[in-house]
Amino acid sequence: MSLRHASAVLGRVTSGSGTLLVFGALLELWAVAYVVWPPGDDIPRHVVLFAGAWLGYALAIAVVLRLSPAAASRHLALIFGIAIVVRGTLLFTSPTLSDDAFRSVWDARIMHAGINPYLYPPGAEELAQYRDEAIWPRVNAPHQRTPYPPLAELMGAVAYAALPERPVAFQGLAAIADLLSAGLLAWLLHRVGVDPRRSIVVAWSPAGALHFAHSGHNDSLMVALVIGAVLLLTFGRRSLAMMALAGAAMVKAVPLLSGPAFLRQTGWPSLALGVTAAALMGAPFASAGPAALSGLLEEGGEARFNDSFHWLVERTFAGLPGGAGNTVASLLALGVVVIGSLVAMRYATSPLAVLVAGSRVLGLYLLVAAAVQPWYVAWVAPLMAVSLQRGRGMGPFAFTDGLAWLWFGGTAVLTDLTYLPGGSGHWPWIRAVEYLPVYVVLVLAVIAWRRQTGIERTQ
Repeated sequence: MSLRHASAVLGRVTSGSGTLLVFGALLELWAVAYVVWPPGDDIPRHVVLFAGAWLGYALAIAVVLRLSPAAASRHLALIFGIAIVVRGTLLFTSPTLSDDAFRSVWDARIMHAGINPYLYPPGAEELAQYRDEAIWPRVNAPHQRTPYPPLAELMGAVAYAALPERPVAFQGLAAIADLLSAGLLAWLLHRVGVDPRRSIVVAWSPAGALHFAHSGHNDSLMVALVIGAVLLLTFGRRSLAMMALAGAAMVKAVPLLSGPAFLRQTGWPSLALGVTAAALMGAPFASAGPAALSGLLEEGGEARFNDSFHWLVERTFAGLPGGAGNTVASLLALGVVVIGSLVAMRYATSPLAVLVAGSRVLGLYLLVAAAVQPWYVAWVAPLMAVSLQRGRGMGPFAFTDGLAWLWFGGTAVLTDLTYLPGGSGHWPWIRAVEYLPVYVVLVLAVIAWRRQTGIERTQ
């Protein structure tokens, strides 16, 4: 067979659904493996399985980037069909990598008992009568009031009402929100003239499927609201878009960093509506007063996990008295993110640009934050869907910031190895594998962007 003939055969295969079906089937086999072998029971095996799933996912994205416009509807149906099946499979697993779902059950239990979850930490004597043998032993940070913002708590109460005392209720909520993120992204991409099949970046993400359908983290609801806010911008619904962004911030505070990018499109009058919407979401918990922020502030002040910029700065200034190195690192990180947010406002010239600029600010936050969990890659998945580009020649991808985050999402699973006995000794090489390629690719992406910008200016 000649090289030209082989290329033609490969082109026919990748132009249809066959290759996607193969990668989708492999992703489902990965999910089934976690039903048989819970990921938290054997961390090394979990890391190997996840790495294999992520490789297949990356190759599936490369295939999508090369698909012709033909049969787009059939491809989308396949993409979302696989996404639903994979998450449905993972709902048959009990959380073993995180205990956050059990904390969510506890908070909802307290709320349904008529108690404000921001008033007392789980370990308070006032709540002793609500402890049991099933959920209470796995409630994390019992000394700390809930760090989750009001909308996350309200949605948790809804999930609890559907399936009381069941962590799977929160897994299901997170999985549904994750699928909603993919669906809204496909709709958004279609409206702005971008191939909606790129939503596979969210729909087939092993990180999203695992950490939402298995672990029940609420970040997926935040992502869905952010994408929904951008989608509303495409319809000219500026006030509703700002209210949706406020909702995202009331699930997880970080979307506030995207606020300046949204303001470029919505205008300042919409800000009052966003603030009002946030206030209404927080109103049911107003009786806690300033204590409502204590859990979030305490977690933010204590959390240290998988950091890069923060880690380097803190150790550079480790000789300062009173642990001031951490303060210096935090202040520098804050300054970097604030500047990034203001710069993003300049580039937010269209709804799609808002999504890209706002997501890049969140990516900047991941580089400077003191705690970076593996599922945080879901925050920048919409950016990956837009910015990933096919490479030249044999390379599957071009050097863009999307490629940097694709790498990060695949290698962040290595942080789970630190939970093994003596695992803290793995941090130096884990950080090197995770972050060095990210920074290198980001630098190359900036160089390529500046070069392209220079060419366009001379034309």
